[in-house]
Amino acid sequence: VQALARDCFGFIMNRITDAGFKIVLHVHDEVVVEVGEAGAKHATKAIQKIMSTPPMWMKDVPISSDAIITKQYTK
Repeated sequence: VQALARDCFGFIMNRITDAGFKIVLHVHDEVVVEVGEAGAKHATKAIQKIMSTPPMWMKDVPISSDAIITKQYTK
């Protein structure tokens, strides 16, 4: 199961990059993307859509995502 989850996450990270976003950090199932403040809301919506769309090879598996806009990365 973990290998399949990693394959899916890798596929989604490629889609995020292909959409023009720069991933600066990823941890487990989380990505951090750095964008300008003016484009943060657009980026959030676009990335959530990408992360909530499963790859075609597992199209029937439901996935979802949450997102936040912040000026610094903290847990």
